Amino acid sequence: MTDQWRSVAVLVDCGFRKNSILDWFHITKKFQPILNMNILGEEDKKRLEQVKWELWHGKHEKVLFNLTDVIKDMADEEMVSKLKSLFIYLNANKNQLCHYSERESQGLLFTSHVAESTVEHLIIAGS
Repeated sequence: MTDQWRSVAVLVDCGFRKNSILDWFHITKKFQPILNMNILGEEDKKRLEQVKWELWHGKHEKVLFNLTDVIKDMADEEMVSKLKSLFIYLNANKNQLCHYSERESQGLLFTSHVAESTVEHLIIAGS
């Protein structure tokens, strides 16, 4: 398995063959700071929300294509840098992307959010 903090191990096919998927929790952690930047205009924010929606719905090639378009249209260098980092992250892990919406509707794992929130809570409580 690649990066264990960014992947969720998934057992499939009763043969317990392991596949790993890119954790939606970590994908969201990459998108959210960009979406929260004040320099991002409303139209660009809508375009990035659309890219995130496409990712959630398993349209991975479209995500990479549309993210490239957003990068090309962006004038702010800091934003370009952050978007390029997001593109590199998604592209490098594209074999671990899945149809997150479908997994959720089937009751399958797609995020480690609950486990990570619990760990974070325990760390804070122990401080």
